[in-house]
Amino acid sequence: MVSSISKERLQQLSNVKSFEKGEAYFLHKAVKSVVKTGNTYKGKVEGSELYQVALEVKAYDITAYCNCPYMFGGLCKHSIAVGLAVIAGDYSEAADDTQENIVYHTSPNSILENPPSPIRIEAPSFYDQVFAAAPKNVQNAFLRQLFQKSDALRAQFTHFAENGQEISSSIVSDIEMIRDEVYRELCSLEFGYEVFDYVNQRDYGSYAEEDELAYDGGIQMIEEVFEGYEKNAINHITRGNLIGGVCVLLGLYEGYFNVKSPAIDEYSSFEDYNEELTSIFMQVAVKIAQEVKLSIKTQTAVKQLIDLVFERVDYYTSGDATLEEEQGIVYEPKKLEALLKALIIDETTATHLKQKMDACGWKDKDAAYIRLHIAQELVDNDTWIEIAESFAGEEIELVAKLLNKYEELGKTKDFYRIAKKAFKIWPYQVDEQLLDKIAPEHDKSFYIKVLSNYTSRKANILTYQKLREVWATGQKEQFIEKNSNQEVFYVQMLQIEERYSDILDFVKNNLSSLNFKQLISPIVTVFPNECFDIIHQKSLETLEEGRGRTLYQSVVSWLSLLKDLQGKESAAQQLFQQIYGGPPRLPALRDEMKQAGLV
Repeated sequence: MVSSISKERLQQLSNVKSFEKGEAYFLHKAVKSVVKTGNTYKGKVEGSELYQVALEVKAYDITAYCNCPYMFGGLCKHSIAVGLAVIAGDYSEAADDTQENIVYHTSPNSILENPPSPIRIEAPSFYDQVFAAAPKNVQNAFLRQLFQKSDALRAQFTHFAENGQEISSSIVSDIEMIRDEVYRELCSLEFGYEVFDYVNQRDYGSYAEEDELAYDGGIQMIEEVFEGYEKNAINHITRGNLIGGVCVLLGLYEGYFNVKSPAIDEYSSFEDYNEELTSIFMQVAVKIAQEVKLSIKTQTAVKQLIDLVFERVDYYTSGDATLEEEQGIVYEPKKLEALLKALIIDETTATHLKQKMDACGWKDKDAAYIRLHIAQELVDNDTWIEIAESFAGEEIELVAKLLNKYEELGKTKDFYRIAKKAFKIWPYQVDEQLLDKIAPEHDKSFYIKVLSNYTSRKANILTYQKLREVWATGQKEQFIEKNSNQEVFYVQMLQIEERYSDILDFVKNNLSSLNFKQLISPIVTVFPNECFDIIHQKSLETLEEGRGRTLYQSVVSWLSLLKDLQGKESAAQQLFQQIYGGPPRLPALRDEMKQAGLV
């Protein structure tokens, strides 16, 4: 359904710079092979690397995915480019079973360590514009059929109508029962020879280390324990029993917290058993929290859930916990972040959560993202900025959020202050993202620093040409020499500057380079005699020193540079025949020369 995508809608979902750059990508044919499968459009966009994009389009919402590191809010330029291609009809259609699987990852220079989350834009006006506008009999007929089709929806509505559940001592008992059960299960796991039953060794190729297989098998055994509780929690939630689902999550948290080691770890697979458990718990907590977020809930039910969480927080901080399995348990905001953010449904619930967090002193860095979410719900920009500023020097993700906020508020001076701070701390992680935001007319010196860092790190000759336009006297020469260790990039810069003699000297000093062809190619027509002699000598010496198809391919690629060299045609043919027909007669080399059209 293309109707939900329009140029105006893409502009609404992105900032001005992202849209302009995305439009430029589209106009310059950077969008490749967009394929429509169902409601999803998948495409690739050529940028500093080949980025993968997916746009899922439904009647009232758009979900955009991209594996670029952009995290500054709204759609990235690559998503914009694919969206414009869809609007233009530049895509093909595929059947559902032929769709390409896109792997979403974060590139090494990403501003975040975790893969990017989908950007979902809902249409809040659906209820007023569509449902409420329909006649009552149509509404009732639709709801009747909907409830008939889903027992889970009927259960959710029943709980919703009851306006929450009473939190009683039996609910606390349920949490503690689950806690003790989880603790026993995880402590009693035995990672012996049975771990190999949990892995298919054929998935590891012809050979796999025993300890690698043992570790993967052990992880799957742990995940199997967590999976049972995850399914139980989600089953409660989807049937409207939010308290039941949250009880399982809290019991799971308390249960794994004190587990230090399994009963047996025959292959010493886990250096820190609890760290592995934490990683798996965090994944499960996010999945359960997502179900909580999607569930229909009242203010009363949400406030009761928040109270329940902080009753458990208080229990372990007040000194009331006395049993051995309870000792040392601490509720950490980072581990409950997904759940608490999912419980914020309006200003009332946000305020209630803030009061609870204030009361127990949750104000450190681990609680920052929850407090930011609260401030955002309360439309409290001053508090939001205060929190983000407090930890921006410690958390790179907070820097991205803060920069986006200052740009949104039009606070250019503050934006550049934080941008400089971020670049000083994390120059290699933020340079590419900052280039989408900064401009030479605002701060030329800073712009040059960021662009120079990115250009050097990426060895990007296109951005080098941009730098030439803004450099002051002497900066160009310094940059070139500073990057002389990046052979190909160095020669590309010398070529742009038409410093051909310097390239020739560099080639002579780097004859053994693996990049020999790329180094000498720019000057073959400039210095035909010198280059002919260099390639002649290097080819013969290489063939004397080694054998193999890969080596022959390299030699033939060098010789191909001489094939149409003006003034050296005869000498080149003599050299080709000498190598082709001379001893030793090498069939693989002769084959490569024939394929290259040298003989």
